[in-house]
Amino acid sequence: MPHRVTIRGRKWTVRHAHIANDGDCDPPSVPPGERVIRIRSGLRGERHLAVAIHEFLHADDWRRKHRSIDRLTRDLTAYLACLGYHRDEPPRSPPARDATQDLHG
Repeated sequence: MPHRVTIRGRKWTVRHAHIANDGDCDPPSVPPGERVIRIRSGLRGERHLAVAIHEFLHADDWRRKHRSIDRLTRDLTAYLACLGYHRDEPPRSPPARDATQDLHG
């Protein structure tokens, strides 16, 4: 089931799909409503987390250098794994409201 997310005010659909790479992200030139972030079906645990973070960072800033994205992905994945993140089950629907709305007061 696809998920709708907002990244810096821009709408994306996140799909878990049978793709060759672990993940990919449409470029910002794709019209709103058609932008998709794809994550390979079957990924679990830290690898799923790392791919999701990596593709969300691409969606946030398409021009960001890949080396910078890789570093930040590693750092965030390691921290969240230490906090106990794990994923052993298939994706569920996200909460009805934007879970980030309370982050900055």
